[in-house]
Amino acid sequence: MPLEIHEDCQDRLAEFLTANLPQVSVNNQLFVNYKSLEAISDIDDILPQNDDFQDQLHKWIGENPLSSFIFGKLQETLESNYEYNSDQPTQNLNEIEEFEEIEELANSLIDDFIALPNEYNLLLKIPRGVATRFIQAIGEEELSISENLSLISPNQDFRNEFPDPPKHSPKKGLAGLDFLDQQVEWNPEHLYIKYRVEGFISSYEQTTPIQRFKELCKSFIGICLALRLLSFEHNYLNSSFESKILVFKSSNETWFSKKNHTFSESFSNRFQSLDLWSTWEEELNENQISTLIVKELQKIQSVFRDQDNNETILKSSQWLFDSYCSENKLLGFIQSITSIEILLGDKSISDIIGLGELLRNRCAYLIGKSKSQRDEILKDFKRIYDTRSKIVHRGKSTLSESEVDDFYKLRWLCMRAIQEEVTLLNEDED
Repeated sequence: MPLEIHEDCQDRLAEFLTANLPQVSVNNQLFVNYKSLEAISDIDDILPQNDDFQDQLHKWIGENPLSSFIFGKLQETLESNYEYNSDQPTQNLNEIEEFEEIEELANSLIDDFIALPNEYNLLLKIPRGVATRFIQAIGEEELSISENLSLISPNQDFRNEFPDPPKHSPKKGLAGLDFLDQQVEWNPEHLYIKYRVEGFISSYEQTTPIQRFKELCKSFIGICLALRLLSFEHNYLNSSFESKILVFKSSNETWFSKKNHTFSESFSNRFQSLDLWSTWEEELNENQISTLIVKELQKIQSVFRDQDNNETILKSSQWLFDSYCSENKLLGFIQSITSIEILLGDKSISDIIGLGELLRNRCAYLIGKSKSQRDEILKDFKRIYDTRSKIVHRGKSTLSESEVDDFYKLRWLCMRAIQEEVTLLNEDED
């Protein structure tokens, strides 16, 4: 449903843009000068400020929604019509042919903004080894994880709906960078995490739909790790490797490929080293593995079906995966303890007895199945939380060998706590 903005407000927005767009500049004939966008930064204050309207725009775009939208649309027009030119001096927007009619441009931008949301499908390819096993277990049909998130292999129906993303030719002056956007050919042996979402996606800014997809992917992988569905294998990928988010936009009931987004190198290298839980291959036959994969995916579906009520499990799993991505053990340690805090913390109680004591007791009684196990967890967690305090409050710069051992134990505690929370959730549903 299009945005509802009163005509008087639309007029004020168009007038503001007509007056200020000429101050926006373009570098090398291709890139909007980000600093020059300050000329239109106040336009978001003209929009309706009621909570429902602002919440919707934040969900679709993010902070400063209209100025971010305008930047994205201008950049998209430049990329469609021009190539990089190192000899071209900086130009004001109205000096460029496509933008000469400033009043017409202003009205067009406002019309496009009011027509939001756009509809997108975002896709992330799962590592080949995991994909093979998952497809054997779930088949070629799309498996829904939540209302908007699914696992899908490019079967014939998929290939009829989505075109092969074209290879983006490197711009003049950027030769050698074509590896950033290699052509993708759909392969039915591949598997993708697919996210259907509404909003606005810009080529150069990370708007809310992209950010949300990244968070959901991390949560999904984190839960897979916690449930011992997946684990990490050693890999030797080039450090420049980046996992791509394929972006498809709907127009007149047809999907068109847009510019890819990427995950960070740290995410990509960890993600590409994912494989099935190592002991399964050694201990189980093909049918047993497929049965277990289906069983664990059903548990994950139960978490994602109600994301509002299960937000703590999803966020905790996201931070668990982030801790594996970090090459800095100190940061990974803090990310792991944050995963526990998200899952088991309670400010109203921690204000009384202290956060460390609360987490220590909740973790012990959630995970420990006997008095001796609980006593051991209570002792270990006190030592772990003391290390956390040294890092956060005293700037501790390295971990000793025993503290590294505690770091790995902390990750295990995170995984076990998530396991137990997922188990409790599924027992409630039964």
